[in-house]
Amino acid sequence: MPNVLITGARAPVALHLARLFAHDGYTVFAADCCKHAMCRSSKAVKRFFLFPSPANHPLDFAASLSAILEDCQADLLVPCCEEIFYIAHFKKNLPTRCRIFCDDFETLRLLHNKYSFLNAASDCGASIPETHLLESVNDAMKLAGSAGEFVFKPVFSRSAARMLVCPSPTAFQRFSNRPFDFSWIAQRFISGKEICTHSVVHDGELVLHCAYLSSFKIKNGAAMHFVPIRHDAAEAFVCAFAEKYKFSGHLAFDFIEDRDGGLYVIECNPRPTSGVFLFNPGEGVPAAITSPGGSILRPSQTGDVMLAWGMVGGGLPLLLQGESASEIFRVFCKSKDIIFNKNDWSPFFYQLLTGWDVFQYGFKHGLSLLEAATADIDWNGNPIPEL
Repeated sequence: MPNVLITGARAPVALHLARLFAHDGYTVFAADCCKHAMCRSSKAVKRFFLFPSPANHPLDFAASLSAILEDCQADLLVPCCEEIFYIAHFKKNLPTRCRIFCDDFETLRLLHNKYSFLNAASDCGASIPETHLLESVNDAMKLAGSAGEFVFKPVFSRSAARMLVCPSPTAFQRFSNRPFDFSWIAQRFISGKEICTHSVVHDGELVLHCAYLSSFKIKNGAAMHFVPIRHDAAEAFVCAFAEKYKFSGHLAFDFIEDRDGGLYVIECNPRPTSGVFLFNPGEGVPAAITSPGGSILRPSQTGDVMLAWGMVGGGLPLLLQGESASEIFRVFCKSKDIIFNKNDWSPFFYQLLTGWDVFQYGFKHGLSLLEAATADIDWNGNPIPEL
């Protein structure tokens, strides 16, 4: 079977993909700039590689990744986090024998930018919230003080790390003596149910798809609990969008369904997301990525899944946010932890070392845990040099 390199190995989704590939007979390698990336301890991974931070040292990252691909004789590269933007940018400089499972850099840039994405998605079957592009603090303060409620976030951001929900104008006073470091957007707040989707697409054709509800978020950040659902309107949007752009790669969307059943698309993640957790070993995910064809692959998982350490560590913050202790306990007891595996138990404990790396990085650079989790691999629209 072919050799596959999975990057962004710190992420739970990378661990799950590594296990899925290993189950189907692939030789799996993993790489990250996080020393104690979760995948490093997994039996599914033959060897772990450490590369330089793509955000801080992009040219060194490109050279290192090329050497890693040669070393493990990789036939396939699957990026799992925001290193995907650097990989797409340097794709032409990487070994040609390796297939890189992501679209071109310009397409990824279009989808990662929250403002340009909404313009691109305007005719694909879902509504677009009223959205304003903000280029100054005055723009933000003026809109925050106007009638109506808005959600503010940078156009390049992730995990809601800097998102402000219906803030007062005073929330922007800390920016008053300097410009925004990046452009922001303000979206009309839509009350309703959050719907997420995850898909694998080849040249505009949907080959794998799932929809799910996500919950238990600390400060609107990354979710820790996932419930599979079927949502035909969201799937129709994904099909229309993928076909319009002839997209290839992992493709994920966040939607809000309002009280009247109206569907609003909020943002896009052109990389693997938590929807992968809903697919079990042996269900054909590696085949969907490597050799598309046939009917759309859907998960057989019907029960809830969770990130157990996230639920435990986030218990107190969730209570302070108003979550019910009994509800947290009920969900915890009925959900399957996606990290723990009796045949591959090391990552369940090793993820504490991953978290320690994140904490240290955040403390050193004055970042929140949400920001520190990906700061060394983030791409925020800044120019990437050429090799």
